[in-house]
Amino acid sequence: MAAEDCVKATESRIDDYEQTVLAIGAFAHALRWDMATSANRPDSWFLPGRRMDTSPQNRVTPGNVVTPDVVVQLTPDYGVVGEAKASMPKDRQFWLHTLKQLEKYDDNLVGWKTTSGHVSTIDVVLLTHHASKVDIADFLQIKIAGDEIAFNGNISVVAYARITDARSYFSLERSWGRLSDDHLDERDPALTLWGRQSYLRPPFRRLVC
Repeated sequence: MAAEDCVKATESRIDDYEQTVLAIGAFAHALRWDMATSANRPDSWFLPGRRMDTSPQNRVTPGNVVTPDVVVQLTPDYGVVGEAKASMPKDRQFWLHTLKQLEKYDDNLVGWKTTSGHVSTIDVVLLTHHASKVDIADFLQIKIAGDEIAFNGNISVVAYARITDARSYFSLERSWGRLSDDHLDERDPALTLWGRQSYLRPPFRRLVC
């Protein structure tokens, strides 16, 4: 690879990483934010890089430790975990590896900020760039239908995009699947990310607790 091409490839990877980190923060903030009170939900937590223990019944990695990209605890009984992927390999045979990562989190994970370390309901999310959302959702549904992967709880695909004008914005769209929390599923789509695509300017100073 020529030096100029190498520099461009490196810059692209850096930009993907930066966008992914900011998208994780924006997504966590959108989940936790209560429009009625203009504050984060009480007892909610954004837990980036959280180490979680899987159960002996985990279908992929029983009795092991996992570190999801996304860990958001919304109540003492409910949390959201997932992976963030800015892009996927061109060769789709490698996509199943990412889906298996998600399947690891469809479990009674231990490591939440509760007395027992458990929550009763866990939703799994794949956070990805909007350009990949349709292909990934289609692939995911095919693999579920073919019994190559399985999920007992809810799983969804959330697409993100960065929009830059005078300031930077993030668009967040639940493009496939659903969450267990009906309040999140039924929010006014003109105000938040659920339903049709809408735009969010996250107050970044509030992203990390």
